[in-house]
Amino acid sequence: MAKGPLNVIASDGGFLASTVQAGRIIMSPGERYEVLVDMNGADRNSLRVAYEGNDEAGGKKEVAALELVRNADPGFSGSMPDALVNLAAPDPSEAPEPASMFQTSSKPPFGI
Repeated sequence: MAKGPLNVIASDGGFLASTVQAGRIIMSPGERYEVLVDMNGADRNSLRVAYEGNDEAGGKKEVAALELVRNADPGFSGSMPDALVNLAAPDPSEAPEPASMFQTSSKPPFGI
């Protein structure tokens, strides 16, 4: 973030046991993180993304990928959590049957 840290609460591996503050996160394509942003000290903030250029000039590029603007509503007035709720693992026996995109048939394809 341009102002303040990213408060990481989850990644592709699931929720973290506690919040991790980071000034930056290095990500690969397809990777995901869930973050909380504290807007108490800023009316505006932006998430900056840096990447290696692949044009003739090359080099490192940086763009604002997300612009956050705080409105006049007071919103949440607490602080960032030190610990996150530990959720119990889901019971596999309660999961619905997966849907199939294919139907089986005893008929040969194309009238063979």
